Amino acid sequence: MLNKQGKYIDTEAMNRQMLEIKEEVLGKTHPFTLITINNLALVLDRQGKYINAKAINRQTLKISEEVLGKTHPNTLTSVYCLVYLFQEKQKYKEVLLLYYKVYINYNLLLDSEYLITKAYINYYFIILNSLQESNKI
Repeated sequence: MLNKQGKYIDTEAMNRQMLEIKEEVLGKTHPFTLITINNLALVLDRQGKYINAKAINRQTLKISEEVLGKTHPNTLTSVYCLVYLFQEKQKYKEVLLLYYKVYINYNLLLDSEYLITKAYINYYFIILNSLQESNKI
């Protein structure tokens, strides 16, 4: 709710507090802890702390891949969080690669008929078409 109200400093404080509790109770590599870290990175980005947000997302993705595996839904969420940051900074080549990676893994994990799988391939083609229309690729 704080995030939707644009109260990013309060949102960051709450995320850091939740993260501290989850790390203590669940551990640093628990999926719920990793989700909280991703949420913290998103609020940091909204405050203009892009470099910190990107570093946190990359760290979370690495841990998720090691602990959960590269095709686990939580790992794919970490990939998506990184995609979101790249997309905001108009780093479209990275966005395309990561959207495609998420799509392929969801397609293998679920299959092409699931809504989330369709959504990622749709995102991929929206960006690709946009870049082709603007002659950026």
